[in-house]
Amino acid sequence: MSETKIKTDESSREKILFTCLFGSYWGFYAAYLNYAATFFLGSGISSGKVSALISGYLLMSFFGAFIWGEISDHFRTNKKTLLVQSGLSMLLCILIYFLVGNRTLLSVLYPMLGFAVIPIGGNIDAWALRALKNNQAGYGKMRATGSYVNAVTALIFGWLIRRLGFVVMLLGAVLLLSLLIITSLRIAEPPYTSSEGKSRISFKDVAALFSAPEYRRMILIIFLIGMAVMPANNLKIVIIENVNGDVGNLGIDAFVGVMVQAPLIALTAGMKSISIKRKMLFAAIGQLGMLTFIALARNVWMIYIATCCTNIGYGILLPTMRQNVETYVKPGLRNLGHNVADAVYASLSGVLSTSLAGYGSERFGVRTMMAAFAIFMLVPLAMCVADVVREPRSQVS
Repeated sequence: MSETKIKTDESSREKILFTCLFGSYWGFYAAYLNYAATFFLGSGISSGKVSALISGYLLMSFFGAFIWGEISDHFRTNKKTLLVQSGLSMLLCILIYFLVGNRTLLSVLYPMLGFAVIPIGGNIDAWALRALKNNQAGYGKMRATGSYVNAVTALIFGWLIRRLGFVVMLLGAVLLLSLLIITSLRIAEPPYTSSEGKSRISFKDVAALFSAPEYRRMILIIFLIGMAVMPANNLKIVIIENVNGDVGNLGIDAFVGVMVQAPLIALTAGMKSISIKRKMLFAAIGQLGMLTFIALARNVWMIYIATCCTNIGYGILLPTMRQNVETYVKPGLRNLGHNVADAVYASLSGVLSTSLAGYGSERFGVRTMMAAFAIFMLVPLAMCVADVVREPRSQVS
């Protein structure tokens, strides 16, 4: 067999394994994390207290992004970091399920889960991009597969939870995290180049991460977008129940949304002809559409439409964030750059706004709170419009 044929086979095997890696993580996300708030509400915890739990979870995931990103860069490995994150996440999922009745322990365990599990997504993305030598189109296709698995898993588990109870969450978490660990062990990690890893990430390096104006501007915009949209994403079951839906509708909602998101991730990752700033604008428009439909919702079908809007937005936003980091952040800080971007959007941004939304929904109603967040969403949207207006005609990235 020729050397070229061997390399091609090895490349195909690696792509299959990375696709499985994305699928197992996002399948776990759908089976357990998507239904965590529903599980807490079903265990007798009020929506206000669930919001507080989610806020703690998001805050710890933000710190986790910095710490895990630094660990990966310090030890020059994504694989070993992922194995530790996955094992710790499995242990915490088991403890949370059996100790949900102990509110004090739960207030510690759930934020710890955020610390361990949310940065896994950025870690897998960084590993895949490094292995693919920053092939954005190849990354987009593999990441889209993870989204398809997320959609199908969410639909199936919504149906199973409705009929068999929340125990299927735990079984799904153990099974899919085990698959994640096994798959990770079967992938050979490419060595870091001299410019990719550093012996230590210093405050000077963190300052260097934010020294690029394009990266810094993106971080500010996604923080503001996240503040507006994370309450709706994290409290989706409360929103669905407000229009007489249930956990089964939550599964359908997740399925419909991700089926819209997945092809956009694959498509956007390969769209080099459209500038980063223009893609950011399209993403912001999608998120505003989501908040507007929720504020006007009178039935679960309007929630489904809102979810399609936010997944259109995120399907454009995710590969655009990745492109920004790979374009403007120096190689030795890219793991940290990806993790910080993820944490700012999905974690830090939602700490205050999710807690506010939970208590505000109890007092003023869900639609009123979503209308307020839709108005707030006009701020990052205006920033994106300004960026596009100031953009040179010839600039494409």
